Amino acid sequence: MSGDSGYHPDGKMRLQQKLEHLENLSGEILHLHSQGLSPHEINKQLFPSKPPIIAASAGEFDSLYIVTSVLAERLPFPAPDSILEG
Repeated sequence: MSGDSGYHPDGKMRLQQKLEHLENLSGEILHLHSQGLSPHEINKQLFPSKPPIIAASAGEFDSLYIVTSVLAERLPFPAPDSILEG
């Protein structure tokens, strides 16, 4: 869902769906991490293809940021550099 696509009469429902998707994704990330997968392995499993915007943005839009952000938010006191190990 783009932030600049104008008015959506079903906006509340779409935001709820987006929230549920992100909550489910967070759960998948945490589950895979509990199974011993590294952030890079989780990223490859959940996001197998890399859209061109990742290269065009010098990695700023890399899905790895989603994985590491979930882990940093949910795990107790991770060392910043240790999240990217693996």
